[in-house]
Amino acid sequence: MQKIVVWLGLLLLLVACTSAPIQVQSQHFAITVAVSPEGIGTRPITVTLTRSDKTPVPDATVTVTAVMTQHGMLGVPLTLTPHPDGTYTNAALDLNMAGEWQLQLQIVQGATTDTLTIPVVVK
Repeated sequence: MQKIVVWLGLLLLLVACTSAPIQVQSQHFAITVAVSPEGIGTRPITVTLTRSDKTPVPDATVTVTAVMTQHGMLGVPLTLTPHPDGTYTNAALDLNMAGEWQLQLQIVQGATTDTLTIPVVVK
C-alpha cells in the first residue's frame, strides 16, 4: 500500500510539473506544440499538425529554431521526425537559459510554407 501512495505522489508531481500544450492556428494548419518550460537544458518537443477538417498532416517538413533575442542566442535549427498520426518529434530542443525564448517554426508541405513564432518562458 505504501508503494502505491509513493507512486501516486510521484505521478501527481509529474503532472503538476508539465504545462499544457500550446495551440495555435497558422495560415494552413492547426498546430499543437508540447514542450516543457521547466528547467534549463535539453528537452523533447512534439508538434502536431492537422488540417481544418481535423485530419492529420503526416507529410510535412517541420523545423524549429529556439531564439532568445534579449541575449543574442540563436539555437541550431532542428528538423522534427514525422509520424503517421501527424505528430513531429525531436528530443534535442536546447533551452539552455531561464527566460523568454521564441520557438520559430517552419512548416513546409509541398508548395505550402507556414512560419510562426511561439513564445516559451523557461523557469
